[in-house]
Amino acid sequence: MTTIYFCRHGESTGNVKFTFQGSTDNPLTENGRAQCALLARRLRDVPLDCIYSSPLSRAWETGKMINEYHRVPLIIDTAFQEICCGAMEDTDMLELHSSFPRYMHWWDEEPWKFRAPMGDDTMAARFEAMERGLRRLTRDHPGQTVLVSSHGGALRMFNCIAQGLDITHLGEMGWGDNTCLSCAEFEADGTARLVMKNDTAHVDPSMITPDFWLIKDELRAKRDRERGIK
Repeated sequence: MTTIYFCRHGESTGNVKFTFQGSTDNPLTENGRAQCALLARRLRDVPLDCIYSSPLSRAWETGKMINEYHRVPLIIDTAFQEICCGAMEDTDMLELHSSFPRYMHWWDEEPWKFRAPMGDDTMAARFEAMERGLRRLTRDHPGQTVLVSSHGGALRMFNCIAQGLDITHLGEMGWGDNTCLSCAEFEADGTARLVMKNDTAHVDPSMITPDFWLIKDELRAKRDRERGIK
């Protein structure tokens, strides 16, 4: 059995600006680094044998801070990178549905069909990469404990796969907050058991980045006031 912890990176500049990030390489904020420090402290007594990270700096820095307590190999792995969303990236999230209605319908309602506008990445390809990556970790680290530092979209895939669900269940997976932590046990035969999902017990609630989807109406009203729209 291989135990895999899977975390989302700390708060990034894109999270604060409410822009659609995808694979845009936004760095951590000061608050994000503080979140990571708390996650690292939470994991300091977990006997990690290896840490894997997405190549994007916000995930890499998160993994590096966690590794200060462990000093184990920290390996870049593209299997755990966030999906590249093409022309949608760096767009104000309030503008997404009006600017990319077809793609946002897929994103919201049928994420397994999503493909990036003006790009060649797809949700199906990312899901397959995640499955291959998790099988490889299980094969290469039998009896060990591994941590993966990654992204919100990738975390949804991890939670889905760890429950034995296929990509058509991706929309049922909730969005985890920054530095949230999931954990699953993977057997050599490919079966898995999710033992923790999107946990943020280590973070003070005041440090958690507001969920865009919960405050989007407030943000839209603020934007309209700034534009002089009544």
